[in-house]
Amino acid sequence: MYSEPLEIIDNKDLTSLNTFGIKSIAKHYCELKSVNQLKELFSTPEYKSNRCIILGGGSNVLFSDSLDAFVIRNMIDGILVENEEGKHTILKVGSGVVWDDFVKYACENGYYGIENLSGIPGSVGASPIQNIGAYGVEVKDVIDEVEYYDLNSGNLVVLKSTDCNFGYRDSIFKKELKGSFIITSVSFKLSKVFNPNIEYPSLKSEIAKRGISDLNAKILREIIIGIRDSKLPSPDVLGNAGSFFKNPFIDNELLKKLQGSNSNVKYYRNNQCQVKIPAAWLIEHTGLKGVRDGNVGTHASQPLVLVNYGGATGEEIIKFANRIQEEVKKQFGISIEPEVNIIK
Repeated sequence: MYSEPLEIIDNKDLTSLNTFGIKSIAKHYCELKSVNQLKELFSTPEYKSNRCIILGGGSNVLFSDSLDAFVIRNMIDGILVENEEGKHTILKVGSGVVWDDFVKYACENGYYGIENLSGIPGSVGASPIQNIGAYGVEVKDVIDEVEYYDLNSGNLVVLKSTDCNFGYRDSIFKKELKGSFIITSVSFKLSKVFNPNIEYPSLKSEIAKRGISDLNAKILREIIIGIRDSKLPSPDVLGNAGSFFKNPFIDNELLKKLQGSNSNVKYYRNNQCQVKIPAAWLIEHTGLKGVRDGNVGTHASQPLVLVNYGGATGEEIIKFANRIQEEVKKQFGISIEPEVNIIK
């Protein structure tokens, strides 16, 4: 049982704790390493008298330059085999576990279903909040339960996947429960049988190009990480938070209007009345792909990624993101929303 007392640090520099590399100073900061520390956390004057921000891997956030807040970094660890159900296994994973470390562990131990989510930065606790997804798979497809601490009642609550209101990059944690919880663990229902999802076009193309006939989870994971690395800049080289904007959904009427002036517009049908337009396509066709404005810009090969060329402030990135939104709206009549969580 973890018994080390909480250490609270004043005026903490968060530069190394967010993948944008923004120099942001938190009024107070601590690292939460166990559920047992929650009671101690909530009795501190720093918690009682300040706005609190829960920080995971720092890969999907954009901080302003100064945070008048108590930043609590979730570092609850552990992976537990909770239940064996025929062809499936339930794994309970601490919310502070690095997401890709968990994917690697699952692949190496014969637990399948999250291979396509390899290489995504961030923590396990952030995965249900954002309903992370890639290459035809969303994390909601494998989540069994989410356990969280209710900041209002002081109780641990367990939500079944069906009660999490999952949507495209969305969940109950971004809406109804926003600001009122700390996720402590996520339980995943993974298959013991490898049944790969390789229908995503770029994935299928890469597998065919390599002439792979005997695909396994390790090879699939390597391919996906390779594709991601070829498209997305490493935060160690250029500060970024991955895809900055969500892909918007539009109705058929707006699609026809868009096709009238852009016959090559990319889209993916969601249902009979709605399609999804890649935000990257929209940004590129405003002429903002690879554009740099001071210390901020869109990546040269992936316009959906906003990058910090060095020394950028949070306000600079927010201003540049607003410019992109305005241009997309002006040229196409489509509103795009940030996927990144902007914290001021």
